[in-house]
Amino acid sequence: MDNKELWERYPDSWYIQYGLCGPVHSSLVNLQIDRKQMYFTRMGSLAKMDSLKELRLKLKQFAEERDWRQFHSPKNLTMALCGEAGELSEQFQWLSEDDSKNLSEKRLAAVKDEIADIQLYLVLLADSLGVDIAEESARKIEANALKYPVAKAKGRSNKYDEL
Repeated sequence: MDNKELWERYPDSWYIQYGLCGPVHSSLVNLQIDRKQMYFTRMGSLAKMDSLKELRLKLKQFAEERDWRQFHSPKNLTMALCGEAGELSEQFQWLSEDDSKNLSEKRLAAVKDEIADIQLYLVLLADSLGVDIAEESARKIEANALKYPVAKAKGRSNKYDEL
């Protein structure tokens, strides 16, 4: 089934074709994302995404148990998020492009920790501002699809106003 047929059959879904991550993978994976239920289909199997709502509730409970919510202003959370992004960047500093794609187990574990820290602060920040991450991400993907049409943007790294 081609993309046009998929779009007509599932109008509330996005279809994304991407290369698998990791060193030297040439195979492609087709993803179907149901925008309402946030389910992913990968090569015919269905798995529900981890719930951002559940994660948000666990984080709120964690912070409340420690009386940390008082420190969770949007400013403080943004600064913490930037700090964690810096720590993630540090894991890749001075690596070559190839080295950044082939991390040692130790470095990959550190990268995973920093990605998790970033995600946790992002969920807390969104919660502090009343932002629904899944909804806003869906909106942004649609906006980017309009700014970067395949016919103009495919294979190019130019900003949308330079296409």
